[in-house]
Amino acid sequence: MFRAAAALASRARANSTTRAIGGRLNWSRNYAAKEVRFGEDARKSMLRGIEELADAVRVTMGPRGRNVIIEQSFGAPKVTKDGVTVAKSIEFKDRYKNLGASLVKQVANSTNDVAGDGTTCATVLTRAILIEGVRSVGVGMNAMDLRRGMTLAVDAVVTYLKSRARMISTSEEIAQVGTISANGDREIGEMIAKAMEKVGKEGVITIQDGKTLFNELEVVEGMKLDRGYISPYFITNQKTQKCELDDPLILIHEKKIGSVNAVVKALEMALKRQKPLLIVAEDIDSEALATLILNKIRAGLKICAVKAPGFGENRKANLQDLATLTGGTVITEDLGMNMEKLDIDMLGSCKKITVSKDDTVILDGAGDKKDIEERCELIRSGIELSTSDYDKEKLEERLAKLSGGVAVLKIGGASEAEVGEKKDRVTDALNATKAAVAEGIVPGGGVALLYASKELDKLQTANYDQKIGVQIIQAALKTPVYTIASNAGVEGALIVGKLLEQDNEDLGYDAAKGQYVDMVKSGIIDPLKVIRTALSDAASVSSLMTTTEAVIVEAPKDEKDAAPAMGGFHFVPPQSGFVGLRKDEEEEVDRGRRRGGEIFSHRTFAAIGKLLKSIEDEEAGQKLNAVASKVGEGEVKSEPVKVAGMSGSGCSSQQLTSLSENNAGASSDPSKGLGSISEMGARSGLGRAKKPKSQSLTRSRPYHYPKMIPRVSTAQMRRMYRIGAKITPIYDDDEKMSPPLGESDAAPESKRMKFGLPTKT
Repeated sequence: MFRAAAALASRARANSTTRAIGGRLNWSRNYAAKEVRFGEDARKSMLRGIEELADAVRVTMGPRGRNVIIEQSFGAPKVTKDGVTVAKSIEFKDRYKNLGASLVKQVANSTNDVAGDGTTCATVLTRAILIEGVRSVGVGMNAMDLRRGMTLAVDAVVTYLKSRARMISTSEEIAQVGTISANGDREIGEMIAKAMEKVGKEGVITIQDGKTLFNELEVVEGMKLDRGYISPYFITNQKTQKCELDDPLILIHEKKIGSVNAVVKALEMALKRQKPLLIVAEDIDSEALATLILNKIRAGLKICAVKAPGFGENRKANLQDLATLTGGTVITEDLGMNMEKLDIDMLGSCKKITVSKDDTVILDGAGDKKDIEERCELIRSGIELSTSDYDKEKLEERLAKLSGGVAVLKIGGASEAEVGEKKDRVTDALNATKAAVAEGIVPGGGVALLYASKELDKLQTANYDQKIGVQIIQAALKTPVYTIASNAGVEGALIVGKLLEQDNEDLGYDAAKGQYVDMVKSGIIDPLKVIRTALSDAASVSSLMTTTEAVIVEAPKDEKDAAPAMGGFHFVPPQSGFVGLRKDEEEEVDRGRRRGGEIFSHRTFAAIGKLLKSIEDEEAGQKLNAVASKVGEGEVKSEPVKVAGMSGSGCSSQQLTSLSENNAGASSDPSKGLGSISEMGARSGLGRAKKPKSQSLTRSRPYHYPKMIPRVSTAQMRRMYRIGAKITPIYDDDEKMSPPLGESDAAPESKRMKFGLPTKT
């Protein structure tokens, strides 16, 4: 208890500053400031961000939806019609708007994670529910009763949709679902249907970039493990958040890897052969895991660690299946094996491995075909002999993983942007198809939700405010059809009204053809799981925001001027101000002063040159202006360099350091005869820097005195730039400076001057 109290006190002191007030010590905490808004003001602040994000997403909805172009930090802009991609790309400068937009992103991401599609529908529903919900609370409705009414309405709609759902089984129906989710691309729908036919509805289907202009389907022998990477540091593809390993070595260990030495030999083998490494084990100790991560980050070795799937005897069987598929050996202590005796023949391999946070897909293992078939026969025998339903189910899963293979959809295109856009649509279509197989389908085009709104007329509520909550959901259910029609260029309200007037609940509006059709017969269908998840997520987040009464965000921080840098061209103008300069030139010179002499453009050179001329140093001013004009006109071209703490934009280090070293040629070459800017600062006693590490007099950087008077008079500035003057650094009267590094009575006069050392008088 006492230790805990001491730890808390120590932490409190670390997060606070101590002040003496009235003889007592008070602590003041240094936490970031917050802004708080309440009530309607808070809700409307967030609603503005929600509306802007939803407006960008809604234009992609339907077969006539429009593309959205997204600027990217690297590479070409991204062109997409995927709602969740558009939503993820939006960030607002205003914190309240950004907070509201984050709520909608949460809806889109949740729908995408559960159903794999329906993000645009979820976003449109969220916007519609929120607008009416915030408006109702603003006129005095009870927020909690509104929420109860919304929940009642959503439950009633989900029950209705389940009663209308139809299970699908044929390849044609699967192709129809894929076509709709791929924005009407029949080729994508048929390719997904063929893939499911080859590997089964529960089989593994992956998506890759193709190498041709056309889409291709390839079925390879592979296995999927329901375990992902142990640490996100193993990720190699930041866009997909996956670790992708090509032609890797695979180490399979039955027990926990508990030391660094256990993985060193495997790392050496992978490094020697310049191949990635996958480690599959029961678990990995933190020390060994840290070693793997360091090799990934610092050495650039592609590594990934995955926990073995299953438990007990089932885990051993899964590892043996993996070893058979990849041609490796399970390292097990039962057979007297250990990591010290590891040999390259014990490591498996395959063509490619893709590891996400949830699963691992192994493609085209290097195991012997005969061994794989014998392993499959052994599993089939186990299924026939098993009397336990649980054991039989696990054996069937193992057989499917080992023999089913993996279907690879290779997406082609004429450009990287086209391939990326098509991959987004294929991903949505594949997820929607799996959802349709799982829970069935309903009429598409938004009509299932539209007709469900009729059912809410019969719903009984406890009070008027709950009734308003039901009506909010009822109005929101009409927005998908309205949005699809509007994107097709027709009046959405007319389409909604005409559909609600008739009784055939399979009738809908085909936006691609511009006519009313039977949606199911025309193949315009939606997976029930997608529609159900979109509505539930939208209502859940919307009801939370409707009941929000306060919003807290971090207050914007005041931008403070950076402290002056140490060393280089560093001066403070006289108290009387700048003589003879315009306001913009004054600001330019002052900017150079505050940045510690980091002069970023030729304008600063010109401004200082004018300042020099104004203090009657015509010669120096003209020369500096000449250098400035050459930099400004582009005659002097080089990379910016750092000379004794000073940056010069467009001037080479030779030009900066030779400004004063050749006085004789000053009239013909403006880069000579003035003195290096950093050297001038040192000789005039205006620079400030740490002592250089080198003690040699042959160093090229001038020595800077660490303590100088920070203000410069016009006379001192004139003296600072006068060529050949004997200048003694100026100190505070009460300070005694130790001689500069390397100074001695025997030092030549030329070197004393060159390195800014005080000359003898």
